[in-house]
Amino acid sequence: MIAKSVARQSGFSSKELKENIKVSQVKDIIIQYSRGSRGVKDEEHISIDEESLDEICDDILNWLVGVRLCKMCADDQLDCFWDDKTNQMKFIFKDGLEFDWTKE
Repeated sequence: MIAKSVARQSGFSSKELKENIKVSQVKDIIIQYSRGSRGVKDEEHISIDEESLDEICDDILNWLVGVRLCKMCADDQLDCFWDDKTNQMKFIFKDGLEFDWTKE
């Protein structure tokens, strides 16, 4: 339900969600941030607080965005490069406009 909500609120279709992240991967992300058992795979005792939920949602969104960016680069829609000035990866459309995934 968390992954579906993240996808829906971020403009990803259900099909994209299913194609780009597995349920087991979402479970691993949730377990990673669960309170009281961080990193422990005890699915019967998972508890998350508001801060953990934010981190879980951020990780799922980053995963989906990362897959979309990779596919766009593979389809030759985007160029990517490392920007030493900002110390981050940059994505540029072929026409020279910078890609802003928040407006996608």
